[in-house]
Amino acid sequence: MAQYAQDYWTSLFSREQDIDIKMIVSTQRTRTAADKVSVLAVLIGDNPVANLRAIDSMLGMVTSKVGKRHAFTAFGSLKQIMIILLPDRKLKSLFQRPLNHLPDNKDGYSLLLFWYWEECLKDRLYIFCLKEKQSKSGGCSHH
Repeated sequence: MAQYAQDYWTSLFSREQDIDIKMIVSTQRTRTAADKVSVLAVLIGDNPVANLRAIDSMLGMVTSKVGKRHAFTAFGSLKQIMIILLPDRKLKSLFQRPLNHLPDNKDGYSLLLFWYWEECLKDRLYIFCLKEKQSKSGGCSHH
């Protein structure tokens, strides 16, 4: 997964036509929550598999106790992103996959990468749903 993300970032900066993406990446350290959320959303939209850290950053904003405005800004955007990213089926974990029957070639490695990403997305969706449930019930400090 790390190699895939590194390859993505290398190719991102080598593509001259993606000046908009380069500008967004360069403004990623902005101070306003709305700007950060916008930048992260564009990165996720460009390549969700390679930008799992962007999903983590938005999830961190949602679960942060820094400020309600900060969390609320990220919450709505992350909810839309999750809706877009989720397949029309139940997400599966790696142990639910036929790992013993993967071809030992590039296609097999690609499939394994996407299965791993699906498991990561499933874990992040679980955390997001817990936070959403807490926000609807007025918050809960008990784990």
